[in-house]
Amino acid sequence: MVERRASAPLTSDPDDLGMSDDVSATVHESAMAISGLIRSVEKYRRRVAHRFGVSVTELRALAQLSEHDELTPRQLADRLDLTTGSVTALLDRLEEADLVRRTRHPSDRRSLQLQLTESGHRLMSASYRIYQQRLLFALRSLPEGSAQTVTAFMRMAAEGYDAEIDESFV
Repeated sequence: MVERRASAPLTSDPDDLGMSDDVSATVHESAMAISGLIRSVEKYRRRVAHRFGVSVTELRALAQLSEHDELTPRQLADRLDLTTGSVTALLDRLEEADLVRRTRHPSDRRSLQLQLTESGHRLMSASYRIYQQRLLFALRSLPEGSAQTVTAFMRMAAEGYDAEIDESFV
């Protein structure tokens, strides 16, 4: 039986899940590695936000606008899990900082589209450049061909966490 501390991400009994001790240990190690990666990325995000003089939430909004052209404020609110009122205040700050611009929606005059300004694009390019350099360093240290396996694992894990939690969960 694999011993775990109560604070570890995986504390269920492997017998309850039908796992052998070896599989349980591997799942535990994976959970700890993913938790460490999440903490490191969040720490990186806080440092980048501080460096560029924006909040972490503002940086997340800029990232969404960088990755998805011309979102509406409602779509941005949904992606950030914020209210539309909170997003309005956030957009006011980003527009004041010349990082985002709001324009009329071409087909729905009641709606707006959000776009990064040139300054917003420069900020996100700098942020992503450093992030990608660190990923490249880690990927180059992997054995030949294993990067695709790691990427596939991370996609499948992300999809599992994106799934809805049913009532039997709690």
